[in-house]
Amino acid sequence: MAELLFNKSGVPLIGYGTRGVYLSTMGAPEEKPKKISSPQPADPDKTSLENYYISDWGSGNTFPTKSDEIINSVSVLNSGLKFIRNFTIGQGIFPVTVEGFDDNGNEVLKQLSDPKIRAFANSRMVRRYLEKATRDYLKFGPAFIQLLPNADGSQLVGINTINAKYCRLTVANANGVIEKCIVSGKWLDTPSSADYTIYDVLDEYDPEADLRRRQYGNKVKGKSFVQVIRDSWSNNEYYSSPVWYSSYTAGWIDIAKAIPAFLKQAYINQITWKWHVQIPYAFWDRKFPESEYPDVILRQQAINNFMDEIEDNLCGTSNANKPVFTMFEVGPNGRTEEQ
Repeated sequence: MAELLFNKSGVPLIGYGTRGVYLSTMGAPEEKPKKISSPQPADPDKTSLENYYISDWGSGNTFPTKSDEIINSVSVLNSGLKFIRNFTIGQGIFPVTVEGFDDNGNEVLKQLSDPKIRAFANSRMVRRYLEKATRDYLKFGPAFIQLLPNADGSQLVGINTINAKYCRLTVANANGVIEKCIVSGKWLDTPSSADYTIYDVLDEYDPEADLRRRQYGNKVKGKSFVQVIRDSWSNNEYYSSPVWYSSYTAGWIDIAKAIPAFLKQAYINQITWKWHVQIPYAFWDRKFPESEYPDVILRQQAINNFMDEIEDNLCGTSNANKPVFTMFEVGPNGRTEEQ
């Protein structure tokens, strides 16, 4: 029975049959409803959280969670993104200065001799930052970087990547500036005040200048700040789309996900051998002589067990490439004996 989707007037719009039939209604109404023809509001979907409005990340504020499920369910997507992450990180950061350019326009690089900078660039902290920031950037779109100052706020001494799954940005203020990043592990629900942490977000226009203004105003001591790394190609001011998302909307991810199931069914239903085993009646008398069985029921049971062994040996995906050996006998008259 076909499944149909109707509008409020009872007109069928789209349907799917049980045998793979796809149905759709063609044409357009004479007048467009006002809610379609009128401009849509520019404000993002948002969630109220005490004194803040949070810009929802995807429908129902669930985009990172659903994205993670999609990526983990498609082996080629999961391994491909991981390969890109590892390839991008490479061997890490090598601090150098550009001394000039050669005749071919290539940069002439000189390694920095400052031991503090070299130790920082090669530290586990920086390596961890690179690994996790690139992971979140590729999987979800943006990455949320926590900058940690020292005790008096005079300089930055640490850098950390906050798991993007738990980060949400507040709705921009009247000047278009996103001020806060709220981190919680309970974003599928609305977290309570004990379940989230608030960080100031550095201005995207010039985060370094924004940080210096905070230093001059003595607003750095005892605090840490978040800088958002995002690709502006998607034109989303809050959460940029990941690199794989266009493949998902086009349906390629669904195809990649369906291939293993398709091949599995193909092996079960199509690729494995189909057998028609022909057995001469004389074979049963030779293989299971009546004289060796006290009654007919025991002989029948032995024959049934033998047939099961033949079927187990020939059928199934594990036996698709198994060779079959058969024996026959040629009688004195040159004819093949029944076997």
